[in-house]
Amino acid sequence: MNHKRLGRRLAVAGSAGFAVLIAAAGMGVGTASAATADPPGGATPVAPSFVNGKVSAIRGTGSDTTFFMMQKIGDLYTGAGLYGCSLNNGTETTLYNTLLTSSTGNQQSYCEANANTDTTDTTDNWDRTEVAEGVDDVGSGAGQSQLCGTINSPLPVDFARSSKPAGTACSTLASTGYAKDGVPAVDLPSINPSTYGTVPAGSPYASINGGAIGPVAKGWLPGDPVNGPYTGTPFTDVSNSDNTGGANSTAYRLWCATDSTRITDWGQLTNLAGGKAVGQGTPIGIPIRIVGVNPSSGTVATFAGFAESGVTGGGCTSNTNVNAAVDPNTATAPSPNTPHVALENNASQIGDFAAKDFPGDLVDQAVEASTSLYYESNGVLNTVPYSAAVAIGTTSSAVSKINLNEKAASAGFIFSNAYPTARVLYNIYRTDTVKASTAGFLNWICDSQTAIQKGKDNSTGLNFDTELTTLISSFGFTRLTDTTGVAATATPADGISAPNTTCASGLNSGSTAGNGTPAITTVANAQS
Repeated sequence: MNHKRLGRRLAVAGSAGFAVLIAAAGMGVGTASAATADPPGGATPVAPSFVNGKVSAIRGTGSDTTFFMMQKIGDLYTGAGLYGCSLNNGTETTLYNTLLTSSTGNQQSYCEANANTDTTDTTDNWDRTEVAEGVDDVGSGAGQSQLCGTINSPLPVDFARSSKPAGTACSTLASTGYAKDGVPAVDLPSINPSTYGTVPAGSPYASINGGAIGPVAKGWLPGDPVNGPYTGTPFTDVSNSDNTGGANSTAYRLWCATDSTRITDWGQLTNLAGGKAVGQGTPIGIPIRIVGVNPSSGTVATFAGFAESGVTGGGCTSNTNVNAAVDPNTATAPSPNTPHVALENNASQIGDFAAKDFPGDLVDQAVEASTSLYYESNGVLNTVPYSAAVAIGTTSSAVSKINLNEKAASAGFIFSNAYPTARVLYNIYRTDTVKASTAGFLNWICDSQTAIQKGKDNSTGLNFDTELTTLISSFGFTRLTDTTGVAATATPADGISAPNTTCASGLNSGSTAGNGTPAITTVANAQS
């Protein structure tokens, strides 16, 4: 077993010996040749790239939030192997000639002549690892459980995509946090049901204002003109600290409370005449629809932490679906009438639920959608228009982000953890089974030109590290690397630690990562 740490990039890069090896290897220069020195590794792979001279296929599974981004990152890394060492003698065969010696007298590994082809890029996927992303049992918790073997996986799992920290599925989980995100609540003030007409007789909403219903999230109250002006207060902020916080907070009473304190009516949020606080308003007879979310997702874990902050053993201990709404239409409701539970990060399903509940009835569909509350990844909201909108018939309406504790979901608030549901996006591995190929890939994502001096992508002319930053940003997230500074606040108001430094693996704070946990650990299975 190799007891070098995955993340000791700075220490390795700063050593004179490593600098000599880089010079001897001629990284990024020269022409393809079997006499070009290869990166250190072989029988005993070493940090940071853990080259072992074998072709491997590695697979991640878990989070919906990071699935598409990790597919692109995996493609970038796999593509980088085009400029590595062609290992033509077969999978899982060591193809090093370790008898050659460098100019410093150290024994070095080389691509074997007549067995494979060496090229000039020895830092970007030299072993030609192929990366795949699985979708079996989607969700951060499910991915971690598959990695640990507590949930069956029909295919191998080498690392778990996760939008929440490592849990307790097994005792050897460790994390590399490579991006920052947040989880806003959203509603649909842009949908005005009256645009589609008057709700028909027999509708569960027919008794409300004669069936002429305006946009409740904008502050429409019964008796107001459906097109304004509105006498209510727009719903723009939800807090987990108002009314002394805990079980008294608006967030808890919406998503977690199951007793008489539960907020169930839009008037409690918007009918605030007489100086009433949000959550204390007078009911108006229009029910709030809480949309359920895949309970194994990290998105649920984050928002549940926010809604239930300060409460022990409350209604959101498992997830935030305890108050999820069911089909309100007696003509279409199944038996049993189970709650609507959507995928994470896909507001479009609100429209799908409404269309199924009220087929052909656009007015009632609009009422159902406009009275719904949901939450999803800020990165997805910012970059995937379809997942951030709800369709009623042929008309698509964008959701609106609701501030949390009077904080907008800005990049600055998320990065500093001032935003209550700021979170880190992780790749999680097992310290007792992590393969050299997996370790090299995760380090490659985390490293920002410290120990892994990434080379030029010969398909674009850009540096691979620049491409990584741009790629992560294109999905609406902020990249975290081994050089990222510590967040101003260690833990957001949801009570879930969101350190910016787990990619550093001790480089920014001595022997432990920035959150005080042990630094990234060893490669246990160096030969695969």
